[in-house]
Amino acid sequence: MNSEQLNTELQKLLYKALTDYLSVKLNELQNEKVYAVAVYCDSGCRSMGGAISTVESLNRKSKNASIDSQMTYEIDASAWEYVNEHYELFDEVNHFIDRAYNEFYEGEFEDVDLEVLDDEQLWEFIAAFFSKAIVETMNKLKEEGAFNDELFTENLFLGMQFGDPGKEDLEMLKRVSVEINSSYWHNKVLERF
Repeated sequence: MNSEQLNTELQKLLYKALTDYLSVKLNELQNEKVYAVAVYCDSGCRSMGGAISTVESLNRKSKNASIDSQMTYEIDASAWEYVNEHYELFDEVNHFIDRAYNEFYEGEFEDVDLEVLDDEQLWEFIAAFFSKAIVETMNKLKEEGAFNDELFTENLFLGMQFGDPGKEDLEMLKRVSVEINSSYWHNKVLERF
């Protein structure tokens, strides 16, 4: 197996999980307008789930908040109202991630010699692997019109988010953001993180 095949497999699983998640959440949020959708990850992308924020939930949370807190509620998925719900929809993704990590640390790829990588280089490979999967999946969702429903704002904030991001996680978050967000949202990400 090569790393590209593994990444393509993750993209397929993540696409299915996200489309199922969006379908369930949009059904639940009929009276709200979604402005943000994220893949919600544990540190190092050890597991993934979904996160959504709406204009209405943002208004509820940030009504009496300071400017800094308002930005947190707007940009930081850990402060959103709809985070990691319906996580069972991501079970296949998370089982796959376990398998992928086994490959990263114990397996062999035809296209990458992981044994010659030091810890920092291996982490960079892993971060690039997950970043690519999320970017490609979000781009496919955009291309196929998954966000064209009237329940989404026109300039949607997309990406990956972490509950308690470390330095490396923040680098991945920014790497994904620059690839899939408008400059408006990406600048907010840079300002917040």
